[in-house]
Amino acid sequence: SIMTTFGGMALGEALYKIAELVYDENSAGLERTLRNAFAFLINPVFGYKIFTGQTSNFTNPFEQHLYSLKLPVGFYSLSSRGAGFLVSTQLEYKDYLKKDAVRVNPYDWFSLNISLGAYDNGIRDAEISITGVLTGKKTKNTLPGLYGIFEYSRTDLKGKISAVGIGPGVVLKSSTDSGYFFNSNSIVSVIFGGTDPSFDPDNCHFGKGTEHPYYLGPGMMGRINLEYGKTDFGSISTSLSQYWIHSMFTDVNEFLTILSFDLHYPLSKRLELSVGYDYSIRNALFQEIRFHREKHSVRALSVYRF
Repeated sequence: SIMTTFGGMALGEALYKIAELVYDENSAGLERTLRNAFAFLINPVFGYKIFTGQTSNFTNPFEQHLYSLKLPVGFYSLSSRGAGFLVSTQLEYKDYLKKDAVRVNPYDWFSLNISLGAYDNGIRDAEISITGVLTGKKTKNTLPGLYGIFEYSRTDLKGKISAVGIGPGVVLKSSTDSGYFFNSNSIVSVIFGGTDPSFDPDNCHFGKGTEHPYYLGPGMMGRINLEYGKTDFGSISTSLSQYWIHSMFTDVNEFLTILSFDLHYPLSKRLELSVGYDYSIRNALFQEIRFHREKHSVRALSVYRF
């Protein structure tokens, strides 16, 4: 329940801004009806204001928001089993780039990633993660500040892990007149999280990753994402994430490291091909007992860009 409460708080502002992206004061007819209904589904508070006619108090119908939306669809395969089908949503909200003021508002930048993986006739993998600026100060190319994170993962690669936290971070975006660009974002966060156990000393399970108990406690998380490329030519990106969670009720420390590489090649303005590789390391320590596990996955995706 703790994770659900804080997760809802972290997602609330981002979903509000997403609903605002969907809503269009200038639309009419069926399109307007569908947009209003979809905005209500995304964020009922925003939807309520639409249907009660309060939108003019907080929206500008002529305001354009800066964002990038990608919908990757394709196949992936893990070392521990066969291939599956993957569908994702990747949204980066970048309104801070258009503001003249040095100070930015909460969630003027955020990234939201949702993915579902299906195999064995069902959805077996699910992930959602959001990172957003809470307060910051914009410079020419960077946005240093205080960031909030919420993550939930139930996948074969990572296991079951959740985290909510806050910590310092920075977003960097740089480009040249010749079309080269470099993007990055990084954060180091104190977290409160949970994880399925690498081993369960209370029930004498070792290395099974049983569903219960679910270790819960404080920890740390660090992540850095890097992308370098050229417009209309493609890019290469890499990501490194590390988690540490200490169980409050069992003297167990769980560690997870995820390293990812991706190649992106544009086929058109709206479509690109992407191939990627993920490598995970899971370590755990209970008194003098240690656990170590490595897994990897590959994927090939068609990415639709909006």
